[in-house]
Amino acid sequence: MEISVCDTSTLIKLNKMNALDLLGKLFDKVYLPVGVQEECLDESLKQAIKASFFEVKKVKNILLLGMGKGEREVISLAIELKLQDVITDDIRAIKKADTLGLAPLNTVMLLLLAKENNLIGSVKLFLDKMRAAGEGIEDDIYFETLRLANEI
Repeated sequence: MEISVCDTSTLIKLNKMNALDLLGKLFDKVYLPVGVQEECLDESLKQAIKASFFEVKKVKNILLLGMGKGEREVISLAIELKLQDVITDDIRAIKKADTLGLAPLNTVMLLLLAKENNLIGSVKLFLDKMRAAGEGIEDDIYFETLRLANEI
């Protein structure tokens, strides 16, 4: 059973692409700390996180990690529940999760996993949606991702 903890940054990006359902296809359960739920201000996102594969969970011991509340709660909850996968696009959270022995995944990595598992036909389609939604993807990351997806 694949279980993960997800941060707001990735939820927002996936929601802008109408692709939040990918999380439910890649993972059996996606925990959202209360702090992440509180950061979900967009009405469509509030509704989307009511999907059955999401579960909001209160963190018992929030670690002091020098980053935002949501990111601290995501990493703390993963450690508390002895989970490996931490989904975030926050670079500080990715680096900290990695140093703590967790397996950080960002939106681009999720898209590659979705393609690898035949859940989507084209990573480029989603990367272009991210760019159109104002989510900056640098050219080098964009083209490297397309190369990894065998789309160039």
